[in-house]
Amino acid sequence: MEKVRYIWSQKQTDEKVLTVIASFSSISIIIFVGMQILGIKIEINASDPLLGVIMLIQAIQNWMKSRVVAILSLCAAILSLLGGLL
Repeated sequence: MEKVRYIWSQKQTDEKVLTVIASFSSISIIIFVGMQILGIKIEINASDPLLGVIMLIQAIQNWMKSRVVAILSLCAAILSLLGGLL
């Protein structure tokens, strides 16, 4: 647990914000999917746009590490966001 705190304290503010947004999006997806499994009717399909947001955040985080992976993730995020809107 010490290592997680150490790494978190070493991150910059923008990385922390992206991590928190990705965490909230992931929790929201888990809640929406759980509701769908239980048969609760949801008027909008929010899972696809949230997955697009998570992939977009991953593309931003991977940009400095591996541009190829970031570009592929960005393309997948755009397709997911467009698919969720249509």
